[in-house]
Amino acid sequence: MSPSILNVIGGIRTIIFVFTLGLVFARYQQGDSPFLVAVSRGIQANRGLFFLLIWYFFGVLFSGIRGGMGSLGEWKLHGFSILGLLVGLFLLGNDKFTRFAVYAAGLTMLIHSISANNYVSVTGFDMREALADLSGLLGHTDYWTKFSMITILLVGQLVGEKNKIIKYVGLVIIIYFYKTILLCGFATPVALFIIAHVFLGWVGLKFSGKGFSKIFVRSSIALALFVGSVWGIYQISYLENVSEYSSIQKRFKNMLEDPQGGGYSRENSRFSLAEISLKTFKESPFLGCGGPYLDNEGSGGHQSIFDYLAIYGIFGGGGAFICFVVLCLYNGYKRCRNERDWKAFSSFASVSIFVMVGLVNPGWLGGALYTCLFYGQPFKRPPRSQQLSLVKGNTPRSAFSLPLPYSPVTSSISIQ
Repeated sequence: MSPSILNVIGGIRTIIFVFTLGLVFARYQQGDSPFLVAVSRGIQANRGLFFLLIWYFFGVLFSGIRGGMGSLGEWKLHGFSILGLLVGLFLLGNDKFTRFAVYAAGLTMLIHSISANNYVSVTGFDMREALADLSGLLGHTDYWTKFSMITILLVGQLVGEKNKIIKYVGLVIIIYFYKTILLCGFATPVALFIIAHVFLGWVGLKFSGKGFSKIFVRSSIALALFVGSVWGIYQISYLENVSEYSSIQKRFKNMLEDPQGGGYSRENSRFSLAEISLKTFKESPFLGCGGPYLDNEGSGGHQSIFDYLAIYGIFGGGGAFICFVVLCLYNGYKRCRNERDWKAFSSFASVSIFVMVGLVNPGWLGGALYTCLFYGQPFKRPPRSQQLSLVKGNTPRSAFSLPLPYSPVTSSISIQ
């Protein structure tokens, strides 16, 4: 949700999420719920992913018992990871639901972008300045990471959009989103967004199919994305006297000229903070130091991959979550290989942002994870025989017909 809208309604993310989930169950409460059937089949096809996430969740619970449970807000973030997986499995393969979900998110982002760009045009500062000026109303780094992930997913969705009005209006809005991201003032989301285009071009080229024209077109796109990404980072790094880019400019420039600074000074570098987590991990490699994830003295608090190992250890949930992240990326790659369309390619690029943000920021706990599971959908599809079993069975017709779960080819078939 947009920070601007959340401010109006009181920031009640939990109520919104639970209410939406409740509607899904209530709408199909009679007979065999298509939601539960779809999720069940999704879990069967993704047992490893589901097991790793459950392992992580119980590891977090054990860590809290050992060293302190942390705040209620932190536990909401942990618990939503399970709910995010379930809703993502439901959306997977239901093209109409996924299309609506991505476009609905895009509409919310558009409303927020208008207010955010207005702030920049009026003040002449980037949106990072709004943290102090407007109490963070325009969003922190976590929000802009989600914004970047969904923007790339929107590109893939719009490329395959059949409605020409939606397609071309949407692509114009995407250009506006690109401008908004570059002005957000947070270097990490901007850098990861640019780098994700390299991943997008790579899988587009690798799975371009046969034929000279297809290879030529996708090679050109891949080359343009790669060159554009490198050129974009360099140009921003050496902008002079442009206040709208000042925050990310100095961090990009620091990374290029002094990599050990990590975008900051060497004394306050993210690498120095990583050393705190690594020291804790060496002392307690198996179960970690325990305690909450946020405000834990045993971790540096700036890179999820090291913080998870320091707090939860290899067997206490940290190792399980890292395996979960790797499996998400692998599933996204396999989806590109199997489906070979821009929806799959953009999904892989979006998931790559989620993976990378945990290597440089404390970004694996929060919005990037939900976005990865809700919209990125880095899952395996169930076997074809299981996809068709719903049609052969005696599932009663609901008040509203649903597209057949997990069958993009036959998504127009209703459950009878």
